Order: sequence, then structure tokens, then C-alpha cells
Amino acid sequence: MARRAEPSRHRSRLGAIAGIAGLAGLAVVFVWLCRVRAVEPLGMDQGLFACFGRWAGAEVLPYRDMWDSKPPLALYTYPLAFALFGPHTGAIWLFEALWLAASMAAAFLLGRAAGGRGRGTLAAAFLLALLWSPGWGGYWSRAQAEEFLALPVIAAGWAALRTSRRTGAAFACGLMTGVAGLYKLPALALLAAWPCGWAVGRQPRRFAVLVLLMVAGAAVPLAAAAAWFAAHGAAGELWRAAVVYNRHYAAVIGGGSSWADLFPRFARTLFRAAPVAALAGPFGAALLLVRDPVRGVWLASWQLLSAAAVLGQRQLAGYHFLLLAPPLALGAAHGIAALAEAVRGAEGRRRWLAGAGLAGLALLGISSARAWATSYGLDAEAAAGKLPRVSYLRRLESGPFSPADEEAAAAYVAARTAPEDGILVWGLSPGVYFLSGRHPVTRFPFHHLLLTDAPLSRRFGSYRERRRAFLERLRRDPPAYILVGTGDRNGFEPEDSWRQLLRFPELRRIVFRDYVEERRIGRFRVFARKRDVDGGGPADE
Repeated sequence: MARRAEPSRHRSRLGAIAGIAGLAGLAVVFVWLCRVRAVEPLGMDQGLFACFGRWAGAEVLPYRDMWDSKPPLALYTYPLAFALFGPHTGAIWLFEALWLAASMAAAFLLGRAAGGRGRGTLAAAFLLALLWSPGWGGYWSRAQAEEFLALPVIAAGWAALRTSRRTGAAFACGLMTGVAGLYKLPALALLAAWPCGWAVGRQPRRFAVLVLLMVAGAAVPLAAAAAWFAAHGAAGELWRAAVVYNRHYAAVIGGGSSWADLFPRFARTLFRAAPVAALAGPFGAALLLVRDPVRGVWLASWQLLSAAAVLGQRQLAGYHFLLLAPPLALGAAHGIAALAEAVRGAEGRRRWLAGAGLAGLALLGISSARAWATSYGLDAEAAAGKLPRVSYLRRLESGPFSPADEEAAAAYVAARTAPEDGILVWGLSPGVYFLSGRHPVTRFPFHHLLLTDAPLSRRFGSYRERRRAFLERLRRDPPAYILVGTGDRNGFEPEDSWRQLLRFPELRRIVFRDYVEERRIGRFRVFARKRDVDGGGPADE
């Protein structure tokens, strides 16, 4: 018996060493990626969130005083990052790294609980690969609501499984799903996913108790957020921004496209950015359905409802797909581990099929690795000092939004204004406010389209009232500089920001009467207030 036990102990020891080596390798890759990605600039959304990080507080309340369409936690996470590490871009990336590490640890624990350390390590690795996939936006998708909500969603998934032993875990499941919904409302679709797993093999009475506890848990964070904004007189603004606006947003962005058009676009975007997980994730869920129906339904419904949440937004932006990252990572981990086990332990045709499957996934992985090398290789060059900052930014992004122009404009304004001065950025670069440290003189630091005659602005309603309030604030707090974007047409505005300015008579009059064009910085036309240029003040109305 001792001789038979020896090989088993040897294999167990080798397996433990391999598991530790896998985790160590993943940690090295993660730290390296964090280091090279630290040079990346703010994207459009991150620049807006950074404005909330710098100014949201006792006097500036989201929605009422500074507007965005994301739910509250997306807007309050950046203030937390700045409170911990200081108001600078590096603080955002450091906070993101710590949050992502916690999310990966949660994925590891959930994967390990489902099938051992190997599955846990694979789940953590896939989560990193999916959340930071260059095919889903690269730096555009960093520190987005969809990335932050991965942690509470994984916690909710863990709690959903624990209900087999503890009925009270359903409350925690709902609570964490509610927290995820306060990052992005479509995440609440998972409230329909978790009960699917509970319905397998359970008595109707216990199933009803679990669902009631889950709903009660989800109601806690949602009610707390509503109560907070109601206490500050902004409950209506919260509802209009997070719910009403997004309904119009989806209708405008999806106008002219049917669901039959959306499904092929969804599939193409998914497979191009994450081909291995796109195949291995559903495969792993299907295997679980056969071997363990409760866990299989749990994972399959998680994947399907997450996909429905992405499709429901209709835009299919890259970062929207991050909602799929947790369930795809867990499914891919299980599928690949099952194939590897079949190669080692199966015989005949089954073994060859498993080997062919692993080989095919490996080839797809090589193609993904090339995309990673191309995208993050540029970051590595910049981090190593081989590329000047401006050259790096120009190569990183050359579309309507230019981080190079944004940083240059922010530096120019900061050097010529006082910290208490305000500015107006009439364009797609809210990061100028944050990077320059000069407060916005508008409630809409990014969504200036809500002040134009663009289709979404008119559909959202109260168009004239928003313009009136904007002009009134502009007169009360005249900006030292007005920066107008050019060549920044997008899916929501048929005209660029310069033409929209010309189509806004009252604003056009203020700019041409009280300001002088001082210079151009890339896509920006920079207007200085005449008082600051020649000693004169703004003309009377």
C-alpha cells in the first residue's frame, strides 16, 4: 500500500507546485501590465469621472450640480480613489489595480470552490484578460463602471451558490447585485439569473423564500441611494439621468437597427476581442449542465442574462461587454480544465477530441496575444522612455477625441489662469477640466450635446430650460477661457462642436462679443476672455 500511495503523493506535490507557479506567473503578468499601463491617458469617460472625483462633495452633488447618466457608485468611486491616493491620474490607475486584484482574487476563490486551484487560477487569468482586453477599448475601457462592478457581481454569484447551505445567503446575493446595479443599471438583469439556478431541485416554498430574500437585499442599496439624493432634493434628477436619459440614449443609438442587426454585431465584437473565452465560456457552462445541473444552470443563466444586459443597451460599446467578463471567465476556466483532464485521463477518440479542442483554443489564444502585444507594446515603449509623451499619445489615439490635445490644452489653460477660475470646454474632452484643475462653469461638463439641438437633446426634453439655465450660469460665472472642439462629430451629434456653437445664437453672441480667439491647440479653438487679454470687461447685455 505504501508503494501505491507514493506516486499519488508525488503527483499531489507536483500539482501543488504547478498551482503555486501558475499563481506566481499570473501575479508577475498583472504587475507588469499595471506598470506599463500607468502611462496611459484618461479616456473621454474617465476624464468626466475624474471631474466628479475632484469636485463632487458637500457643495457639488452629482446630477443636481454636475451631470452624468451613470448611477451613483460610478460617480463616487473616483472621489474615493482621490481621497486615498490624491487627485491625479496615477491615483485612478492605482485604485483600479487594487480593485482588479481583489476581483481576480474573488474569481480565483469562486473557481477553486467549483473545481480546485487550477480552475481558480484560470478563472482569475481569464478575468484579467477579458477586463483588460484591447479589443474592448483598451484605455477607453479602463476604470469604467463595468470593470468596477465585476467584484460585487462575483460576490453575488458566490452568495447565489451558498444558498444550497444557507438560505440567508440569498439576501447577500441580492445586496451585492443591487450594489452592482448602482454602478450600471443593466447589471440588475442578474436578479433574473440567480433564481434560475435555485429552481433546480428545490421545493417551491423554499424557492419563493430565496427570491424574496434576494429582492429584499437588492432593495437596500437602491433605496439607500434614492433616499440620499431625495434628502438633497435631487431624487428626480437621479431618476432622469440614470433611467430616463438612458432609455432615450438606447433608442437614439439603436435607431434604424433591428435586433436582427444587433445579434451579428454582438457576436463579431465578442469573438474578435475574446475568441478563446467566447468559445470556452459557453462550453464550460454546457459541461456543467451535464455534470452538475444546479451549477450549470447557475452559470449558463449568468452568461445569458449578462449578454442580454449588453444587448439591451444597443450601442455595443466595447466596455459594455465587460459585463460578460465574470461568467465567461468562470465558464472558460471550467471548460479548459475539463479538456486538459480529458487529455490526461481519457482514452481513444475522446482524448483526441479534447486535444484537438485545446490546440484550437491555443491557436486562437496566439492571435489574441498578438493584439495584446501590439496594443500594450506601445505602452511598454512609452513606459521605458523610448517614446516622447506627445508621440505616444498621437500613436495611441488619432480619432475625434485626442488625449494629446486634451493634455496640451489643459497645460495651456492652467498656466494662464488662477486656481479659482472657471473654464468652458465646448467639446468632447471633459478631462481638460480635471487636468487643468479649473472648474466647469456648466452643469454638463461632458454632455454638452444636451445643450445643442442634437436629436438626443431634443428627445430628452426640457431642452430650452437646460439652455436657459446654462446661459444664466455662464453670465454669473464667466469662464476665463472657452475651448471649442472641431472635427468631433459623433453618433449623437450630426455637427461638430464648432458648428453647434454657431447654431446656438446666445452662446455664439457671448463668445464673439466677450472673447477673442487666442490660438488653436490641435482640434481646439481657444478663446480668452477680453478682460484677460486687453484689460476690458465683458460687454453689458
